[in-house]
Amino acid sequence: MSDPRRVPLLAPASPLNSTHYYPHEGLPPGSAFHAEHTQVQSVLVAPAGMPLHELGNGLASSSVAVASEEEEEDRPVRFPSVIVMPGLWQWLFFILVGVFAALAFTVLKHPLQERGITSSDVLRYGSIPLISIVFTYLHIWLALWMTFYPIEFFGCLQIPGTNVGLGWQGIIPFKAEKMARMATQLMTQRLFDVRSIFARLQPDHVASEMGAALHHTLEETISSVARLHSPDLWDLLPARVKSELVTQAHEDAPPAIAKLMLQMQANITELFDIEAMVVDTLMRDKPLLNNIFIECGHAELSFIRNSGAYMGGLFGAVQMIIWIFWEEKFMLPAFGFVVGVLTNWLALKMIFEPVQPHYPCGSRGLRVQGLFLQRQKEVSAVYARTISRRVLNSKNILAALVAGPMTDRLFALVHEHVKTVVDEYAGVSRAVLNVTVGAQLYARIKEDVCARFLERMPSLLLSLEAYTDRALDMERTIREKMEALPPEEFEGLLHPVFKEDEWKLVLMGGVLGVAIGFAQIYILGG
Repeated sequence: MSDPRRVPLLAPASPLNSTHYYPHEGLPPGSAFHAEHTQVQSVLVAPAGMPLHELGNGLASSSVAVASEEEEEDRPVRFPSVIVMPGLWQWLFFILVGVFAALAFTVLKHPLQERGITSSDVLRYGSIPLISIVFTYLHIWLALWMTFYPIEFFGCLQIPGTNVGLGWQGIIPFKAEKMARMATQLMTQRLFDVRSIFARLQPDHVASEMGAALHHTLEETISSVARLHSPDLWDLLPARVKSELVTQAHEDAPPAIAKLMLQMQANITELFDIEAMVVDTLMRDKPLLNNIFIECGHAELSFIRNSGAYMGGLFGAVQMIIWIFWEEKFMLPAFGFVVGVLTNWLALKMIFEPVQPHYPCGSRGLRVQGLFLQRQKEVSAVYARTISRRVLNSKNILAALVAGPMTDRLFALVHEHVKTVVDEYAGVSRAVLNVTVGAQLYARIKEDVCARFLERMPSLLLSLEAYTDRALDMERTIREKMEALPPEEFEGLLHPVFKEDEWKLVLMGGVLGVAIGFAQIYILGG
């Protein structure tokens, strides 16, 4: 049978939060704390399984829920389109092909026939490189697209534990949790230390930033506790005396807050689970993970898509020459498989390899290096901006403190600290209070003060959002650290999270190549 005293002060706001803090442990069920505890629950408890960002009005003014970012930041980043306006060189190519086709069927028709080349031959052989160009362009674009989409599995009979079946799920969305954990581990190992980051919060600045919110919290706490235990006496007190009590508490608060902040900073790794926060954020918003990679690599994705046409033209020309001298039906699907596999493999390799730059024509000549790595500075800036604004922002961090898997430890720390502050505030009157009201009632009063303060703690943290973003300065920290990474570590920060599934995209290119090969046999009259 469950203990009726164990009513959680903070119910789980997400699947990650499986532990609760019971500040009233050991108090009798009839204590004053229990008389008011239902009100605390009504403010802080969310339905089980509801993510923190959906608490909304349920947390009222004390919410530190993850609010949506500004509208322009919420728009998904556009994946490079499959249809783009051709450039100058592409237009020249189309014009030359058109002119040659027109000449082959008009002015050059008879001269070609005299050499045994019919119009049908021109059409048959000329279609091979053209089909190869279109096919390679499309299947490379499709391979890149399937890395990110669909967000959820599309199809049926999905094989458990995989992203395949009679359908497909994008590699990155499918591996969102694993990628989030790996990215967090890499960031905390190579880019920043959680302790040093939180050490940037200055206790005196924290107390100053709380300002009006702290004054309101103290006023509400003193008033509600006084009305609970001595309503008649509290009503008789002049407004000036009540105001002086609040003012005195507010003046005494900064040293107490500074002491609490120092304790939190010293134990931050026990109070804040950055990996759980990042995983929760990205699992709730899988398109965000896509946006991070697409925005960072948009230039590379577009370049590789366009390279598909050039690779297709090259392989298509080779295929045409072989077909002229060796018209075997199996050659086209076989060659299609090789081209599909090879071009997809090359396209994916071009992003991250080679890791170290090579200069085959001298240090001032051609630079051969993975496309992503060539733009390390630009990619670092985009990655840092997106991560700091959408993931490691103050709203998510403060929310994780009050509704994360380590919330019980934070609340225990604050609870003990507030009890100590109450004793210090009571000062020499503490002994008198123990005699006049009794030690048991005095203990209940302290517990009620703690409960009221914990109830309003989210609103206090909410007032720190702007200062926290400025003080932590995550964007500059991540950007500068990423820019300074050697190429192999920079590659290791982004590539390993989806490297193990690249073979699926390579194989898909081969399968499509076989299908196109059989289509070519049909077109060529086989």
